Amino acid sequence: MLLRRITKHVKNENWFAVFIDFIIVVVGVFIGIQVANWNETRKDDAQEKDYLIRLHEDFVANADGIQRDNKFHQQQVDDQSILIDSLTECKVKPEHEMLFQRGINQLGYINPPRFMRRTLNEMTASGNLDIIKNEAIRDHIAEMIFNVEFRDGVSDAVMRTTEHYRYIVEENIQYDVKTTLKGSFSSSLAVIYDINKLCENPKIASAVSAISLTTLERISAYNELLEMYQAFLPKIEDELFNRWQVSIEHSGESK
Repeated sequence: MLLRRITKHVKNENWFAVFIDFIIVVVGVFIGIQVANWNETRKDDAQEKDYLIRLHEDFVANADGIQRDNKFHQQQVDDQSILIDSLTECKVKPEHEMLFQRGINQLGYINPPRFMRRTLNEMTASGNLDIIKNEAIRDHIAEMIFNVEFRDGVSDAVMRTTEHYRYIVEENIQYDVKTTLKGSFSSSLAVIYDINKLCENPKIASAVSAISLTTLERISAYNELLEMYQAFLPKIEDELFNRWQVSIEHSGESK
């Protein structure tokens, strides 16, 4: 209809009317583009908000998980200290019996760095990594990925090292597959051992000491990751509140 009207105005050489028709077309196209852009921006904002909420959930879980892992690692170090003292004295005190056996049972078991990538993997797969507009949040994510991947790569070497030392100890003990340790929070097996035989071999105490050093190093490294996770959460919380007035509170160890 508009095209017929423009054609008619051109035939009648009504240039003012042609100009008005041209302006109407341009304004219509401009408004159409703006509406499309507005709808696309609105869609991206909704997707960004959803990603931020889910990232927050992931890193609450990551922070809580690392804290639980490091409590386990610290318990291992405490048990290993009892192992070394018992080997030095060539005697296991009655009150240390369960801790001594648990220390052997869990010797060298170090959890890999905790990093839930569910939301990040989805963002990467869909090509939406740049949908996060806050540059500080994007930089923080990149820094965390780098640090986790570095520590994850180190974990393989750590496991190989602790396995080597663990074998030194296991050559001199047996596990009672029919008995679990009473008082242990995990289903650790009871250990059959001869303390005199163990303390006569200096390599055993050295192996436990080496594993203890490695475990302490892992605790320190994972605490650095924990600090990064905990520093990341307020950035997401501030972004959600400042842009969408979404207030997120979380319970758990990480808060």
